[in-house]
Amino acid sequence: MRLLALVSLSLLAASVTYAHDEDHGHVEGPHFEHLQKRVQPGVPQPKATDLRPLEWGDLNVISTTDTHGWLAGHVKEASYSADFGDFSSFLSHMREQAIHRRKDLLVVDSGDLHDGNGLSDSTPLNGQISNPIFQKINYDILSIGNHELYLNTIAEDTFRNFAPKWGRRYLTSNVYIKDSKKGGKVVPLGKLYNKFRMRFGTRVMSYGFLHNFKKAANNTIVEMANVTVTQPWFQKTLKDKDVDVYVVVGHVPIRWAEANAVVDAIRKVHPSKPILLFGGHLHVRDFKSYDARAYGLAAGRFMETVGWMSASGLRDRSCRVEANCVGKNLTVSRRYLDTNVHTYKTHALAHPKQ
Repeated sequence: MRLLALVSLSLLAASVTYAHDEDHGHVEGPHFEHLQKRVQPGVPQPKATDLRPLEWGDLNVISTTDTHGWLAGHVKEASYSADFGDFSSFLSHMREQAIHRRKDLLVVDSGDLHDGNGLSDSTPLNGQISNPIFQKINYDILSIGNHELYLNTIAEDTFRNFAPKWGRRYLTSNVYIKDSKKGGKVVPLGKLYNKFRMRFGTRVMSYGFLHNFKKAANNTIVEMANVTVTQPWFQKTLKDKDVDVYVVVGHVPIRWAEANAVVDAIRKVHPSKPILLFGGHLHVRDFKSYDARAYGLAAGRFMETVGWMSASGLRDRSCRVEANCVGKNLTVSRRYLDTNVHTYKTHALAHPKQ
């Protein structure tokens, strides 16, 4: 019955379509074809309480991580009872709201999609059922997790069947695979980076890092982050002057050395350019200020919570000379949103009338 419920969720998610930027594979906004009211049977509803409105900035980011197959929600936990169909509906409304507010909105994921729930783990290859459902969400940036790399077969499946679905949005800046169809030639498992311009003008340079994982399958290579940031391709991206913000989405704890290595490498070239980092792996909710203009957030685990971060001041004219803005604070807010229908409804319907 649970499997049938999730299949129905995938159909619900499919009822919302998006327009894409052909140059960057970036989601521009929702086009509603059909909306259907639904609640998964038997799910307890949380007590309706007043929730503080979200603070919107020039750039806003909704973040997930370490979902581990928990797409059906936590049916016995009222606070975490929403499923992926509810999440899909929430994102559709939030994208529409962003357009009305004339603010840019990103949706990102930091990896570990399976190993932990029957929906994702009951198939010959973990993720065969859950990954297609996950793909119903139009994420803007995704990174790989260590659970996509334990087995040769899983790594190969991710390379052949999952990463290509996302185009330039699936980022593996320090993860490579030995391509079995090219004589074992070492190639990036996903894309190394992606630069794109958002609907309301924010110019984003994005990367996707994995922590220094030592147990990866032998058909993959995980390069240490402090080595990756010295590579010519990475240093070349830092020479691009038409960037408003660096967005790092990685399966790495935001306080670990790997995260600091990436932030420090950017800072050596850009002393005040805004940096937003979205991490994971430890299954915790966490937030860190690296400096006045660089921040990291970890959204939690198992679709219990999703992260929200907003930032304003990314295109401050006075910062065109970066030395002018060293130590000048960005305006940043962050929240952890319990994944239930009440939370989603409250924020999705906080809609400006314009």
